[in-house]
Amino acid sequence: MPPPSAPAPSASTRPAAPLDLPRLVMRRAGLLASACLVAALLLGLWRAQGDTRTELQDAAQTALLSQTLSTLSLDDDERALLRLRALQATPAARHWSMQILDAQGQQLVGPQPLPEPSASMQLLLALNQRLFPPPLPEDLRWSLPRPDGRAWLVLLRVSPEREQREALSNWLDMFGMLVLACAGTLAVMHINLRRALRPLQSLLDAIAGLEHGQSSAILRLPRMPVRELDAVAEALRRLSASLDEAQAARRVLAQQIFSLQEDERARLARELHDEFGQRLTALRADAAWLLRRLDEGSALRSVVEGMSEQCRLIHQDTRALLAELRPLGPLADQAGRDETAVRLHELLRALVRGWNSAPSHGLQVHLDLRLRRPEGSEREWHRAEAAGLMLPRAVLLALYRISQEALTNVARHAQARQVRLCLTLETAAVEPALDVIAPGDRAWTARRPMALRWSVEDDGRGVADPAAALQHGTGLAGLRERLWALGAELQWGPGSEGRGWRLATRLLLDLPGGGETLAPLRDGPPETAELLEKLS
Repeated sequence: MPPPSAPAPSASTRPAAPLDLPRLVMRRAGLLASACLVAALLLGLWRAQGDTRTELQDAAQTALLSQTLSTLSLDDDERALLRLRALQATPAARHWSMQILDAQGQQLVGPQPLPEPSASMQLLLALNQRLFPPPLPEDLRWSLPRPDGRAWLVLLRVSPEREQREALSNWLDMFGMLVLACAGTLAVMHINLRRALRPLQSLLDAIAGLEHGQSSAILRLPRMPVRELDAVAEALRRLSASLDEAQAARRVLAQQIFSLQEDERARLARELHDEFGQRLTALRADAAWLLRRLDEGSALRSVVEGMSEQCRLIHQDTRALLAELRPLGPLADQAGRDETAVRLHELLRALVRGWNSAPSHGLQVHLDLRLRRPEGSEREWHRAEAAGLMLPRAVLLALYRISQEALTNVARHAQARQVRLCLTLETAAVEPALDVIAPGDRAWTARRPMALRWSVEDDGRGVADPAAALQHGTGLAGLRERLWALGAELQWGPGSEGRGWRLATRLLLDLPGGGETLAPLRDGPPETAELLEKLS
């Protein structure tokens, strides 16, 4: 006997695959960082070449300054001053400031004023001087003899502020490049994350739809660009499928429960009809026999007449109870038997007549049967049109029972005087559908999707707390459960004029017998114009 194979690892025990999103972000951020480093390297080489050229020029101009100062004693005053001012205009003069004084101490050549720095440079200079104060500059002094025997005093001073400005300017360039690199990295990460997480909105919408029992959004989810999101989407699909299966099982169970209720009501109706009805008939026959045997002036005759009248009332109440227990009649015991919409018309009219014929509750019930065409027009739903529509037994009974329960709730709690029961058949435009008409034989058929819109509206006091009514009562909860079993949803709220209370639902006729097959079309799929031509 072969050893049993080990069970396949479940999704929870399976080793987790490496995450895609961090690798994607880090890979692209690394590429951007490498590009920034390469750009910084190239920019640094370019700046180094420029700085080398500048330093060579400054060295040459400094040598020229030394040569000029050494030969300046041979020039007259005017030529010497021109040569000194020309030296001050060279780029090398940015490192130092020069001042020339004559024998009387008057300034012949002064230091060049520094240009006004920008606001950011002023802030950086102030911060640098406060945190890292520069050393005091040392002056270089010597006498420059003149041809007339006098001597000029030459003062050379290193300019720390100029050096600070140059260093801070270079630092600003580097800082700007760093800011651009960081901004570029953040921008790339933002774009990558936004592109990778863009399907999150569709996931959130699908989860919100799943919360409200709408799984179609889950089925429409596209393939996600990131493995993590794709795993979430796949988990949502499995969850939606499991919920759909559970909901379908619950609906089947609810339909079975309601079917058992109807079967039990039918059994009670049979017991009342067969047993109690026979005994009541025998009792009425005995009372009639006694009446025939008693004289007109007999004291017992009035008692027997009262007994006969009570038997008649009991018989009448029993018939009404039988109609409530088995509204479709004895033939409705056949499970799965469909009925025409005419039967629904008759049941609702009988229900309304029953309420209007009992004035003790002070309630006037109005029945409105409407037909809504695809173009949006509405008119009365005639009996001849209802005769061609077959309704499943479950749908017919559900509409009758919720109407019965809704009117009972209004009479008990609403303190209303007027109630309107409205049933509207909604028809959509003709559309093609591929149906199996025989084993191995399919054909395109023209179908007109339909729905039944049901509502009950009163002019009473309304419901202050529907949630409490659902929890503590059985009326609204029973209505909602019965409709949920057929795939519909019960809606409630204030009436159309802001007063009273309104219950409504919309029941799609997609159950067996719920659609209307208008014409078989062998050559398909057809266009709408072809459908209309074949139907005309």
